[in-house]
Amino acid sequence: MKKISLSEAQAVPFDLDGRFLFRSSNNEIVHLTLKAGEVIPEHSNPFDVVFFIIEGSATLKTDNQSESLIVNDSVYINRNEKRALFNPTDKIVRLLVFKMM
Repeated sequence: MKKISLSEAQAVPFDLDGRFLFRSSNNEIVHLTLKAGEVIPEHSNPFDVVFFIIEGSATLKTDNQSESLIVNDSVYINRNEKRALFNPTDKIVRLLVFKMM
């Protein structure tokens, strides 16, 4: 067993408040906090992703749709699918990002 506290977890290597909660060769779990108005610009990744909202509400835009996400919502994104994530509110959004490589 290996316990990782959020406060001690390694930061992600980009300009977001993200922490690695778990990493292996096939999977990652990242705890991500988006400040009010913060945006993750459109991008794609060569792996599948699931977002799970644990606090606040966010807007996810993909190639062909836009979806509002609230607490306890999860959404699956196919590898290589373009997406952008927005916090359109004046409150913090916290989510878990599950990466399946």
